[in-house]
Amino acid sequence: MSSVYKELFRIECSHDYFPGGVCPILDVTPTSRCARLLQRNRFLFRGSAGTGSVYYSDPDFLKMFSETSPFGFALAAPTVQLTQCTEMNEPAAVPDVNVWYFSNLVARPDNLLHPPGKPFEDAMLPVRRRPPAGTLVDMLGNPAPNPEEEGRYRFQAAGAGQSDFYLSTIAPPRRWGVVEIFPPTESIWSQPVIFTISLPARASIWRYYIVSQSPADRAYDHHHIETSPRRGAKSNGVRSVEFTAPQPRNLNGKAAWVFESKELIPLCQYPAERGGFLLKEDGLAPGIALPHAQLENTRLERNAGSGAVQACSEIFVYL
Repeated sequence: MSSVYKELFRIECSHDYFPGGVCPILDVTPTSRCARLLQRNRFLFRGSAGTGSVYYSDPDFLKMFSETSPFGFALAAPTVQLTQCTEMNEPAAVPDVNVWYFSNLVARPDNLLHPPGKPFEDAMLPVRRRPPAGTLVDMLGNPAPNPEEEGRYRFQAAGAGQSDFYLSTIAPPRRWGVVEIFPPTESIWSQPVIFTISLPARASIWRYYIVSQSPADRAYDHHHIETSPRRGAKSNGVRSVEFTAPQPRNLNGKAAWVFESKELIPLCQYPAERGGFLLKEDGLAPGIALPHAQLENTRLERNAGSGAVQACSEIFVYL
């Protein structure tokens, strides 16, 4: 007799850089500890790019669920690519040395697994192969003299403060992050719950270099750059971005004019999704559609005025 499975909860990884919002390069898989939890409670896990769901088939068995151990999931991704396209104020985690950690222990709106707008705040944990000497407790405050293979723990060292770490006694595959979902204290969820990791796209200053092949015939002192809405979109749905006035520059012996955005602009895998920018001569129309910034042309630099480090995307246009 076949069983009908119903969704218990889901983890969704969204990312502003990718079209559709789902992060396709992030894989969600149960940790070895979680795989045992799923098996003994007759749960089923199904994952796809950027998502993972836990299902159940027996409502009566579900009512008897009484475990307090969290459901743990590894987040695996090409670390360099994900770091390049993701806005983060913290340094990137180094696989197998430290890891980004997210959980539902702190109640947040819409079941976000991180502070709104600050997905990496206080989220990095060191990875340990063996538990350290000292008093060890789990994240619910229960003593853990014999910790399970994988999970977040807290220990108190003699003469030192407490610190948290992620324990993995087996050599884990290279992973970007870990999610732990703690079940409710009274009863398991009666309706499907969606937990979300929402990652912002990296934003950068866009710096256009308009290079003239014949400066005597084509100069750009009296030009400006303005926002062009996505085709078919309402103009009032696209926020206008201002650029500086053109600054003349000599670029490898050629005359160039530099236009720089006055604010950070998020990058996008497929820029046509968000409209673009036009180079226009003052008082005249139409303009010339400009290419979009790309990850490979984005780097970190220090602002000459404030001294702050910011991302900058350089786009060279030869006309």
